[in-house]
Amino acid sequence: MKVVLKTELLMKEDIDKWNEFLKKKKDFEIGFLSDIRDLYVQSYGLKPAYYVLKSGEDMHGIFPSFRVGFFDKHLVSLPFLNLTGGFIAEKDNQKIFLKKIIELERKIGSAFIHIKTGESLNSELISDFNIKKTIFAYESVLDLKGDIKKKFDKDVKRRIKKSISVKILKVKSINEIKIYHRLLSFVHKSLHNNLTHPLKFYKNIFSILIPKKLCEIYLLSNNEKFIGGFMIFKHHKKAILADLFSLKKYSSLNPQHKALSFIINDLKKKGYSSFSFGPSFLDMDSVLSFKKSWGANHKNIYSYMIPVNKSVNLTPPSKDSFKGLRTFIPLVPYFIVKNSSGLILKRFA
Repeated sequence: MKVVLKTELLMKEDIDKWNEFLKKKKDFEIGFLSDIRDLYVQSYGLKPAYYVLKSGEDMHGIFPSFRVGFFDKHLVSLPFLNLTGGFIAEKDNQKIFLKKIIELERKIGSAFIHIKTGESLNSELISDFNIKKTIFAYESVLDLKGDIKKKFDKDVKRRIKKSISVKILKVKSINEIKIYHRLLSFVHKSLHNNLTHPLKFYKNIFSILIPKKLCEIYLLSNNEKFIGGFMIFKHHKKAILADLFSLKKYSSLNPQHKALSFIINDLKKKGYSSFSFGPSFLDMDSVLSFKKSWGANHKNIYSYMIPVNKSVNLTPPSKDSFKGLRTFIPLVPYFIVKNSSGLILKRFA
């Protein structure tokens, strides 16, 4: 008997079925977990659009996404740059799944669907749906097999030795989350003319992800003063660096080298297979070189812009998307930037 496949939006009460579907998969990115859905919904008020491909009560495919932009007319696989998404479905079902998602989105007036993923869509899908494909960023990944210290260059090894005065504290309280966020917000504004996620985002990570061992947050200190911190996502023996920062005046202590050395050695001891330094835009040469000095290899992160409304201009976001914002940030007092980042960043998701 022929299986009849149906595409529909996941209802909140069916989240457990989504998680059951994922349990049957051997390998998938952390961004597919329903916990990430809860994180973005509770932190930013984003509207989830979690599509499922079903026959009866059985799931055959999933596509996690959120409605973003003005009037929620854009569908993005996962907001911001930290985590990548896409859809999970057998190759034979991908075309019918994507076609139906486009049809349903067209009915409600969406402009386009944006998928950010490390996986390459097959050429047939790209041709059939007039998808605009670009290399969006690079993800720098360190293979943790073998003697990892042999992969570090001489400068990395030298700086690790000089970082001995930096101490590492695992965040275990909301008060420490507040300290972490205050430091991160200051560094982003003063050094990078950039915004960070709102405090609510980190509080929700503390309550949603950390209890399930999907994330860890640490503070860096010197002489009992907090000078920076870092955050890593952990899933399926893979880890992803989400934050790594320190105050400029302590750069001679090499706090970031201390942090990375700690992370890599800890993951290695616990049997992790890989460590991602996180994504970087294509023109961030110095950042990419730094990551490569630790032995990381750069992998493509693809941007797939799928037209829903055929008249829309498909321009994938880039580092330049934030130029106007970065010009504005230095002119605004720190406390305003810190307390309004959530409202602003929501529009750049």
